[in-house]
Amino acid sequence: MKRAILLMVALCLMVSGSAVAENGNGMKGWALVSGYAGYTIGMGDAFKDWEAFGVKYSQDAGISFGGAFHYGVTDMILIGGELGFQSYKAEATVEGVSASDTEIKMNIIGSGLYALSWTENEQAFFIAFGVGYYGGWEEVGFNAGVLYSKMLGSGYPVFIMPRFHYVMSDPAATMLQVVVGVSFPVAGYVKP
Repeated sequence: MKRAILLMVALCLMVSGSAVAENGNGMKGWALVSGYAGYTIGMGDAFKDWEAFGVKYSQDAGISFGGAFHYGVTDMILIGGELGFQSYKAEATVEGVSASDTEIKMNIIGSGLYALSWTENEQAFFIAFGVGYYGGWEEVGFNAGVLYSKMLGSGYPVFIMPRFHYVMSDPAATMLQVVVGVSFPVAGYVKP
């Protein structure tokens, strides 16, 4: 298990993607490692509140964090992987007595970024997409969204990424996640 986690951490630090190059090759050959944190809202049948026979139950997603790795395979496309962690909170009330539980689950996702626009050493706008395992190896799901990246004075791009996740569980889970993070170039990228 440790080996799998280490491998995924090495492969997974993906989801960011910034855009800045001075080598004239676009993003091809770039390698970016990113970290992020954010918040997720659960939607759909998997997160519906219910009440029956004096019992009230609710479940929702919450704080998320993780890391990603992306590598530029063409001038406009980066591919990579992500290792993310998602918290889930459940609350139950029975005859006026409440109890709650929080659980953190791991997501292992392969992902890609397609650059819609980017300006050298300034900002970028991407379509983000991915597919992988949610909750460790429990359920398969996919995600899609957008990523906006802006260069800071330090030469490291920061990003914000809203995206939807759809997990093929029973019942299916739909989530809206918004994360912010920072990327660290490790190859092919020329800082301003």
